[in-house]
Amino acid sequence: GTLIVNDPQGDVPPPISVNLVAEVRFPAAMAGVTDPAQISNFKPNYPLIVCVHGNGHNFSNYTYLLDHWAKNGFIAASIHLNGGMAGEGRARVLFKHIDILNGLFAGHIQNEIGIMGHSRGGEGVVSAARLNQQQALGHGIKAIISLGPTDQYTNETLGGAWATPYLVMHGAMDGDV
Repeated sequence: GTLIVNDPQGDVPPPISVNLVAEVRFPAAMAGVTDPAQISNFKPNYPLIVCVHGNGHNFSNYTYLLDHWAKNGFIAASIHLNGGMAGEGRARVLFKHIDILNGLFAGHIQNEIGIMGHSRGGEGVVSAARLNQQQALGHGIKAIISLGPTDQYTNETLGGAWATPYLVMHGAMDGDV
């Protein structure tokens, strides 16, 4: 499906249409399983981590992280975003994917969510923490990772009511940073 998003700070005038596509890994009952109904029953439910890619990147660039997280007991997804999207637009697509994943895994996802963003995605996950609290969305965001986050569209902070444990890693080769 697609999602129509208002992303007023992005590079493309709103509204924009975003294809709802993701790559997903999870603790499976046996090797090679791709059907969410065949999630491992070792535990009744698992924490979720969602990866939000950066501008000029692709959701399939993070497969190695998804595999690692799934092997360590997480349901893990990397979501598609359009190029040029800003923080709030990326956050809104993230929320839609969390809703979809909750439906696919029918009660096997804990409301303990980690979100990781790279570059503009790193900005988006910080926006997500604020929007989640301000709009009372109820997503249990427990941790945030930003890899080389931008702050060219917004000046987000993780203070007050939406303060969340936060890890930031910066490199030197990101064109948007």
